[in-house]
Amino acid sequence: MCIRDSESTVSAEETSYPLTLQIYDADGNAVDMTYDHAPEKVLSTQLSMTELLIKLGLKDKIVGVFDNDNALKGDIADEVASLNSLGDKKSVSKETILATEPDLILGKGPLMFTESSIGTVQSYQELGIPVYTELASASTDQALDNIVEDVRNIGEIFNVQETANAVSYTHLRAHETELHL
Repeated sequence: MCIRDSESTVSAEETSYPLTLQIYDADGNAVDMTYDHAPEKVLSTQLSMTELLIKLGLKDKIVGVFDNDNALKGDIADEVASLNSLGDKKSVSKETILATEPDLILGKGPLMFTESSIGTVQSYQELGIPVYTELASASTDQALDNIVEDVRNIGEIFNVQETANAVSYTHLRAHETELHL
């Protein structure tokens, strides 16, 4: 079993399953989440996670997404429009989610994984459905490194580390340019 925190380095080695990563629930509590295999059926509740999956070449793994809050433009708009939308994030039920038979659910912890929204991290864990909540949305100290770590974690979960490392490097370089770092 591989347990990794946000300070460890990432290599392009094969993922060894089961893989355990620390995520955060809606209340900001750390939760150890175990991924037994590379997911085949993923539900993405967040556009940023959907875009990441597409950039990592994992579009064919997406069984459902939620409608976007804003209109999309460019190539990503066509990519996302071709996916199975389950509806508005404020009205999608847990039953609708379970009907897609996901083996991974991605999203923002504090926003989506509450009893009043789609259900808690722990409730999916009890059903045997792993969840990944964005570090970039967690109630922790925020930094650009959290975005990069999210990319690397998703790469490790799906066993596409080399692609994830390239995407995270490109993403970080783009933000460094914007921020004049």
